[in-house]
Amino acid sequence: MLNALSGRILGLLLAASSVPALAAEPGVVPANRIVNTEWLATHSGDPDVRVLDMRYGVKFYWEGHIPGAVFLHPDALRLADHGTPEKPMPAEILASMLGRMGIGRNTTVVIYAEEVDSLAPYLIWQLDCLGHERSAVLACGFDKWLAEGRPSSQDYPTITPGVYAAPVALDASVRATKDDVKREMNTRNAVLLDVRPRAQFTGAKGPWIRKGRIPGAVSRDWVEDMVDGAVLKDSATLSQAYAAIGITPDKPVIVYCGKGLRSTNTWFVLKYVLGLPDVKVYDGSFSEWAADPSLPVETGEPQN
Repeated sequence: MLNALSGRILGLLLAASSVPALAAEPGVVPANRIVNTEWLATHSGDPDVRVLDMRYGVKFYWEGHIPGAVFLHPDALRLADHGTPEKPMPAEILASMLGRMGIGRNTTVVIYAEEVDSLAPYLIWQLDCLGHERSAVLACGFDKWLAEGRPSSQDYPTITPGVYAAPVALDASVRATKDDVKREMNTRNAVLLDVRPRAQFTGAKGPWIRKGRIPGAVSRDWVEDMVDGAVLKDSATLSQAYAAIGITPDKPVIVYCGKGLRSTNTWFVLKYVLGLPDVKVYDGSFSEWAADPSLPVETGEPQN
């Protein structure tokens, strides 16, 4: 289970900036992929909208959820792949899951958890990998929904399963493989961004068989994007901080962490909050990299 700190990312989405409602046209989501409770209260019953409850534990869903929401356990999105313990679900399996939840290519998917949540951006990223553009995060999640006195339900929604057409391959514009990272490590065309805590970046700590980082990576702990671990800093401050480590709109970025989860938080911020055009997640992240003895690892503080 994720620890408390790893849950503090998308509470970020109200205090730092206003959250626009979705446009009136069905299925259209805002550029920053964030919707507010007012929009959801109006549109959660629309036939082209599917609300997903991703709180970490089905007991919370049983106790009460947003009316019409479908429960999706976060652990269902990952499985072992060629020995790596946790990798994203293959496209055909994820597509089958979406179809069983009544989600099609034209469905607008809105995801919520508690007030703060680190798994909603992971699903947004996985949907992007499928080429599904109609997805958004509910700002401040279920906690805010309840705090506003909005209704909850213990009923399961009536679902008509369908067929979700899976792509032949995951979208390479948002996903980097180990081979992609090996190539970029040599060419230095892209910025490799390590979003783990600094002690893991330097190799002082970490659970992996080899500690350290991918050579050439720069460091910015994903929690540095927030104030007090919960609220996203304003866009100007974030842009300045990322520019200071060489991350600007003109450069491709590959983000990684320990196992490919927290990196999607930073990916979401860079791609949808700051609008950078070329940001990818290395889904195997350092757990995959460190396990391959043929790949180099750096330790200590960078010398440059």
